[in-house]
This record gives sequence, C-alpha cells and structure tokens, in this order.
Amino acid sequence: PGQGLDDFKERYEADVEERLANGRILRVVDGFAGMDLLQNRKEMLEAIEAVLASAGSHDLMVPRWSVDLKTLSDWPYVIGKPMDACGSPDSHIMHLITSPAPADCGDCIYQRFLSHHRILYKFYVIGDSVDVVIRNSVSVDIFKDMSLFEYGVTVGKACLEDDTAALRLVSPLTPSIHRFIDLFRERHR
Repeated sequence: PGQGLDDFKERYEADVEERLANGRILRVVDGFAGMDLLQNRKEMLEAIEAVLASAGSHDLMVPRWSVDLKTLSDWPYVIGKPMDACGSPDSHIMHLITSPAPADCGDCIYQRFLSHHRILYKFYVIGDSVDVVIRNSVSVDIFKDMSLFEYGVTVGKACLEDDTAALRLVSPLTPSIHRFIDLFRERHR
C-alpha cells in the first residue's frame, strides 16, 4: 500500500460513480471499504498457496514461483511480473526470461510460464455468483522472440475455436474452483 494504491482507489471509485450515473452499471455491490485488496503479487500467491494447502487439493495448483530468479529451474520460459499487481502504469508489463542468466526486472515475482492454448480464464466472484470470463492471451510460440510485453495488450488469436470449447476445458475443475473460493472467503473474512 502507498500512494499508488490511493491513486488507484480514487480513479476506480470515480470510474464506478461515472458508470453508475450513465446507467452502464446497474448496482454497486460493495465499495472499497468492503473489499480486501491484495496489491502485492507475493502476498497473493502466498494466500492462494495457503488455501490450496488447507484444502488438500491436487487438481488446482500454483506454478512454482520465487522472488529470486536463481532459485527457479523451470526453463526455458520464466516470466518476471512486477511485485505491484495494481495501481501503477507498469503493473502489467512483464519480462520473458529464457535462460537462467541473471536479468534485472526490478522488484519482481518470477514464475514459470505455462502454455495455455492462448486462453485465460478470469473468475469473478460477487456474492454467491461465480462467473468465468474467457480472454485471449499469449502463448510461447507467439512471444518467444520478445523479451518484454504488456499483458492484455500483446494478445494472440485464441487457439480454441470458440468459448464453448474453452469452457469445456475448465468445467471438470468447477467443483474444485468453488471449494477454493469458499475456503478463500473463510480465511479472509
């Protein structure tokens, strides 16, 4: 937390108010006062790992990560993500690192890149509702020659033909995802 988070909250709340006034949002469920915001990626990953460990779940996992690049052995593709997960213009700039030679990405979390059919699944949890939003992403074959990219801007065409095929891939994990969400709620109330 710091000035970046305060600026983010201010911009977010102004945007929500404007969309509410214009009818683009029908109802606000919670303002910032009712939210826990994990701004730091290390805290996020630690919280997720703790919940998965308490669930004893083996069908959901967090790719191995470290704050020290030298401790990872998941080559050839590792991504350096800024520690700040929101609230700064550089939050979504990532580095692709293809060899274990030291690289400076600043204050980063390093994580093995998992190829994922150029599809990302975003889960939005509001009350009892859990919505899956499918978004095109990048795959190793698209950006293997790049060393820096902006996540969400440099995107490739999805390898799967439609959303139905993408949802079929995630549907076997739905019970585990709901169990994870319930445990996460319990731990962070």
